[in-house]
Amino acid sequence: MKIDIQRYKTETQSREIDEIFNNLNTVTKESITALPEEVFVKNFLPFFAGEPVADTINLNVWFGIAGNPYMPVNVVDKSGVVLYTVPAFFDRGAVDISRVDNRASPLHHVLKTAEQLNRVHPKRAEAYFEQQLNMRNMTNLDKALHDRNAQIWEDIFKRYGKELPQNMQAQASSTQATAASEQSTRSQELIYDDDDLI
Repeated sequence: MKIDIQRYKTETQSREIDEIFNNLNTVTKESITALPEEVFVKNFLPFFAGEPVADTINLNVWFGIAGNPYMPVNVVDKSGVVLYTVPAFFDRGAVDISRVDNRASPLHHVLKTAEQLNRVHPKRAEAYFEQQLNMRNMTNLDKALHDRNAQIWEDIFKRYGKELPQNMQAQASSTQATAASEQSTRSQELIYDDDDLI
């Protein structure tokens, strides 16, 4: 019996690639971090609401709890029952990495810069962050997911009697959003240099 070594290698590599791909694209319920409700409400709900919080509460801490910016977090009661799931901060499908502007800073740098700028001038921080996202050709690949996540956030804020922050409120029509993002990338006021923050 003759064994086709090349075919065997190809099939083995193909199976390994499929397995890796499936592992990367599958988020099992066990891999989602569980955070006690009291910790979320005391520390992170005010942070997401834009209220003053301790310097130790920031996006890096949230990403550490979640595991990474692309992971959701389950908020659980004292008995470990999932009350709701806080959506992932970023959607992997929202950035076309093949079309990122070559002037765009690394995303971790953008997050840190926006966080620092927010302490001094929240509006400039928001504009800077929007500009950097525009340089990454953010897309609405899954409007249904966006709408579902917006509804989840709205429900979370309602549950605790809080107003939904303006930056989380439902966006206007896609035409208005597109026009606004095009305007923000053209505006000279929104061009930032790292030296501006020093």
